[in-house]
Amino acid sequence: LNILGFENSIPYDLAISANEEAYKFDPLDMVEQIVYMDYYVGCYLDWHIDLGHNAPHAGRKLSMVINLNDSDDYRGGDLQVMSSESIKTTRSKGSCIFYPSYLRSKINPVMKGNKKILVAWFGGTNFK
Repeated sequence: LNILGFENSIPYDLAISANEEAYKFDPLDMVEQIVYMDYYVGCYLDWHIDLGHNAPHAGRKLSMVINLNDSDDYRGGDLQVMSSESIKTTRSKGSCIFYPSYLRSKINPVMKGNKKILVAWFGGTNFK
């Protein structure tokens, strides 16, 4: 799998690295299918939590967003993650952002062009 320069790597490897470096959730032994999303003018995603009550959503621990196009290709569409600590998000093509699935997040409305992203969720057994 080649995702914008991540030659011979898979998003799961990236999630394991991000988890070991920043979050230390145990275990990360599940990945949901990667989803392609295309936000066009007027599209947005309001505040929500990726962690749910039922399988497979109940096992989500880490959310991932990969930007597929340059920030000059669209206006608006910023990812916001609500946290007590600063979680930096970027709009650069190929950037990969991970954050805990229990945090509230949203995508602001796209004002011009199209925002293209891949999203996936990683997890395992439910939080205790």
